[in-house]
Amino acid sequence: MTEYTTEDKAKNPEMKWYIVHTYSQFEKSVKKSLEDMIIKNSLQEYFGEIMIPVERVIGAGKDSTRVSERKFYPGYVLIQMVLNDTTWSLVKSVPKVTYFVGSKNKPQPLSNAEVAHIMNQQKEGAAKSAKPKESFAVGDQVKVINGPFVNFPAIIDDIRNGKLRVSINIFGRETPVELELSDVELWRD
Repeated sequence: MTEYTTEDKAKNPEMKWYIVHTYSQFEKSVKKSLEDMIIKNSLQEYFGEIMIPVERVIGAGKDSTRVSERKFYPGYVLIQMVLNDTTWSLVKSVPKVTYFVGSKNKPQPLSNAEVAHIMNQQKEGAAKSAKPKESFAVGDQVKVINGPFVNFPAIIDDIRNGKLRVSINIFGRETPVELELSDVELWRD
C-alpha cells in the first residue's frame, strides 16, 4: 500500500474544500482513517489535502519547555475533494465523523476567501516560533475566563500535565476545581 502524500494528489479543478465535524480530540485519527480509506478504495484522484489547522504553543508552568499544537478549529477537519456520491459516502463512513458542514443533504464548500484565510492562519501559525502561553506558578491568583466559573478569582494549588487545580471560593467555601490553562488568566488589579 502506498502512502497518501500531498505531492501525489491530482490537481482537479472540480476539487473544493469542505469541512467535516468530528468527535472532539479525534481529528488526527479521522484524518489517518480517511487517508487509509482513500488508498484502499483507489480514490486518490478525487481527494486533495486533508488538513487540521494548528499553531505551535509552549506549555506553561512545570511544562514550560514542552512545545505542543493547538487546533484553530477543534472538532473539525478540512478536506479538499470532488464531491460526488462515492466520496460523500466514503467520508461519512469514517469512524468519528459526525457530519459535513452545510445542509443535511448538501455539504457547503468553503469560499475562496475562507480558504485563503485558513491557509494564511495556518502559514502564520507554522512560520512564527512557538507562541508562549502565560506562565503560572503555584500560589498565583488567577481569574477564570471560560466555563461555569467565569470571572471568579482563584488560587492555583497545583499544575500538572497542562492542567491547573485551583481553589475557588463558592458560597464561602474553598472548592477545588480542575481547569485548562486556557480557562484562566493572571489576576490583574
